[in-house]
Amino acid sequence: MKNLRNKRFGMSFLLLQVMFWGVTGSAAQTSNRSAILTAGMQNPELYSFIHDGRFNRVENNLRLKMAFENYVTAFSASCGEELSKDRVEITKYVANYRTQTTFLPWGKGLPMPITTQVLESEGYVGTGIYAEPEFARVYSGLTAGYLLEGLKKAKVRTVNGLFEAVVTGVGDMIVIALETNSDMNVLLSTNGCRGEATKTFSANLLRFFQGRQSLQASNGEKSYFEKECIGKLSKLFPNSKPSVACPCIYREMSVALPAKYLFALEDNFDLHDFRYFLVNAVYRSGLHGKVSSCVRAK
Repeated sequence: MKNLRNKRFGMSFLLLQVMFWGVTGSAAQTSNRSAILTAGMQNPELYSFIHDGRFNRVENNLRLKMAFENYVTAFSASCGEELSKDRVEITKYVANYRTQTTFLPWGKGLPMPITTQVLESEGYVGTGIYAEPEFARVYSGLTAGYLLEGLKKAKVRTVNGLFEAVVTGVGDMIVIALETNSDMNVLLSTNGCRGEATKTFSANLLRFFQGRQSLQASNGEKSYFEKECIGKLSKLFPNSKPSVACPCIYREMSVALPAKYLFALEDNFDLHDFRYFLVNAVYRSGLHGKVSSCVRAK
């Protein structure tokens, strides 16, 4: 019985190895490559995840918010002719103040100047940046949001009776802003304003911030895992039914393995130093038996 269990485990783990590392045990070199060109970008992986609709790999953080703003800005500047007739100009709030000085008597009749700022006018003005209405709405909300996020990092302390503003995180914000600005310009210059990769990236970027499914998911496309699994499983086990087995395997792995292991496998990372731990994780979770059941499913 023990030998039988070991044999089943060996076959199941062999399946996992073949699926994710290839028959030779090395990481696959051609799988899971995004169709979007990312050479020259500071954070290519992030933009590949967005393009490919792998929203589970993307964090809604300051970098992505700035990437959205810089994408809209770059598209308006470089690809404005591709915008529809419904495009709108993005506006920003501006307040104009006038400096007013009042002299008050002080001491031996010497006047002391008191300077104040008086609001003269306020309102919204155009920025010269144009976008589709949906992008403009998200843009305005995100800009206000991350500016507030930056202000929350500001700390004020008293030094020798004077207030000194110590703003933390501003340097990081500047770096992120510069990197995302560069990345979005590279994206448009290498993939083109009309390129399919740009269109897909644009649609998914908007969908992510709207809380919607990716373009791929809404069109019923198979996930990266399923595509990889189906191709290899059909060759390894010709009598299996990959369309049934692969969703089953992914479901079982999602439940049994921590997300970071699942993501690493999905990406076909070379895990020479990680395999022993992974084998134990698979074995202890009982995943080997469940994977075998998935492969035998009809």
